[in-house]
Amino acid sequence: MELVFSRKDMAKAMGIVDRAVARSNVLPVLSNVLISAGHDPLSGVLSRAADEEDSIYVAATDLEMGIQTRIPGQVIENGAITLPAKTFASVIKALSKEEVKLIAAKDKARICCQNGEFKVVGVPADEFPSLMGNPVHDAQLELTAETEVKKGVNFLNLDSGDLGLMLSKTSFAAGIDENRHFLNGVHLSLRNNSSDSSEGRCEVRFRGCLSSIFSIE
Repeated sequence: MELVFSRKDMAKAMGIVDRAVARSNVLPVLSNVLISAGHDPLSGVLSRAADEEDSIYVAATDLEMGIQTRIPGQVIENGAITLPAKTFASVIKALSKEEVKLIAAKDKARICCQNGEFKVVGVPADEFPSLMGNPVHDAQLELTAETEVKKGVNFLNLDSGDLGLMLSKTSFAAGIDENRHFLNGVHLSLRNNSSDSSEGRCEVRFRGCLSSIFSIE
């Protein structure tokens, strides 16, 4: 794999996926980020836009949550590798030049810029868990171009502004008690266009109109 990208774009992508990087060492590959060039990890599931031909995909998962983003770049040779998230982010931050080249083969990568070169050992991309997991009954929420249902998985098209509004109106009431982690989130109902959260003593519910929604059986 060989690709060229902007240091600023990659630093932003790393900031987006960092939330899904596992902090434990149960599976070493979960503390890595997947760098994929020329192949969308969710290809065949999500629609591919015309401007994605030279996209570089960055993804992370802790098996409970997966985040994927993409940045523009020049893909010289297709491929994929996983690199330690903390190390890779530190290297990108330390580079002084904006244009960065990444060359990878199997589990080894070279990160080059005009003033230096870093060598990083990662894990082969085929050991990285699927971002799809094994969804059977749960709805997978993706900000896609259109609603799709494939391979028994329900995909929902949501406007990011609508979803953000619903979360901002309810997330402040979520709990922070680690002993009752089931209250530390926001419940999103796909049946009645509402979201609510509770920390045990008070409950907040917000009902809004999403741009596109369908019923899940």
